[in-house]
Amino acid sequence: MAKILLAEDEDSVRDLVAWVLKLHGHEIKAVIDGSARLETLSQDDYDLLLTYIVIPYVDGIALALKASAV
Repeated sequence: MAKILLAEDEDSVRDLVAWVLKLHGHEIKAVIDGSARLETLSQDDYDLLLTYIVIPYVDGIALALKASAV
């Protein structure tokens, strides 16, 4: 299945989304803050990035642009 980077700062949302995706056999890496998101992108390859547009430290658009450049 897919290797997914989940970038969400709300614990309950992040936990629920990760749980559902794991039930479907996906490998999930969940991160909270912007610096961790960018660092995680540079450390591994992901099939999908799930992120909010408005997130602390690095917005979702900047994160998506960084992901497409990697």
